[in-house]
Amino acid sequence: MFEDGNLASDFSHQRAQAEAHLWREMEAAGLHKSEGWSITEFTRDTPEGTEWVLRPLHFWRVAPPHLECVVKLSVASVSVKTTCTPTDLPLR
Repeated sequence: MFEDGNLASDFSHQRAQAEAHLWREMEAAGLHKSEGWSITEFTRDTPEGTEWVLRPLHFWRVAPPHLECVVKLSVASVSVKTTCTPTDLPLR
């Protein structure tokens, strides 16, 4: 079972890994920071807990719909899980 500090640390670690993974995928797809691409982040509540969503963002171009990472914080199971598309992150 996680303590609050461990859960927060795990969430922070997985969020950072998700951001790094998304940047690698974006660069591979030609979505470069030097050309105005960034990552937008927002949260959404679900019955299972809270999801932190990371997606590519550009002010003048449309982002590919398939690129995103979601870090899920489950209150019921007191756990953090990350999924990224097109590829899942190799995390717990």
